[in-house]
Amino acid sequence: MTRASIPSTCRSTIRSGVVLALALTTTIAASPIAHASAPADEAPPADDAAAQRRADGLALYEQANAKYDAGDYPGAVDDFKASFDLLGDTLLLYNIAVCYDRMDEFDAALEYFKRYRAVAPPAEQADVDRRVSSINARKAARTRSTGSNSADATPTTGPTERRPDARGQADTGAGPTTTKVFTPTVLALAGVSVAALGVGLGFGLASSKRSDAADDGCPEVDGVRLCTAQGSDDLDRARQFGVVSAASLAVGGALAIAAIAVLATNATRAKKQRNRGAQTRIFPTPLGVSGRF
Repeated sequence: MTRASIPSTCRSTIRSGVVLALALTTTIAASPIAHASAPADEAPPADDAAAQRRADGLALYEQANAKYDAGDYPGAVDDFKASFDLLGDTLLLYNIAVCYDRMDEFDAALEYFKRYRAVAPPAEQADVDRRVSSINARKAARTRSTGSNSADATPTTGPTERRPDARGQADTGAGPTTTKVFTPTVLALAGVSVAALGVGLGFGLASSKRSDAADDGCPEVDGVRLCTAQGSDDLDRARQFGVVSAASLAVGGALAIAAIAVLATNATRAKKQRNRGAQTRIFPTPLGVSGRF
């Protein structure tokens, strides 16, 4: 099979981000095409045939990449395989393995990861080994879970088996978990804030009403404000309610700001954890080989 390699570039590793140079040839190797009885002048030039294979392979790669981004992993696998048949670039084995991993087809993912490891640069073999170990662990966890679900529900004396989480990874009780955005702290701060703001508004309205009543009970005579006993009481209450209202609104506002700050912090942490758990894949492009999280 004629193999067309992709021009040289680099990709980032999942842990360290160290750029690895992937030296790939930029020429297109072409082998002569045998024709049993066709005249020589009817056979297409070897270079043109190889160039067409390379163009078709890259077009299939672009199509596979679009399907992967859309979540159509089975379709991406088919196109990546067809691209590999035309280009012969072993980096596509990694893409195929990642697609199978996303579909939880562990045996197929292991097959292609092992095929890629056999030709991978030494600097990338540790990453492939880590992925193979992760798949083996999830495969074993699924096997145990399937066996447990198919058996009759009977009391056991052993420890309770942990189920795989939503991503298919075994929950061992150790390691970081996804940070919740709406934590009890956020909910408590928000609740107290709403209550304090409500109290502040209530006392503010009461203060306004008392102030209006005080105006009626404390008329001005020759520039001097004379208050009846009720007017003096209304004026004092208006001032007191105003102080309580201002304090409650200040506390409620401060708690609302604190709740927003904690909420933003939790959202940032959750996003970072999702990014750390994302898959990394290598794929060829018309300009070279690049990496994507």
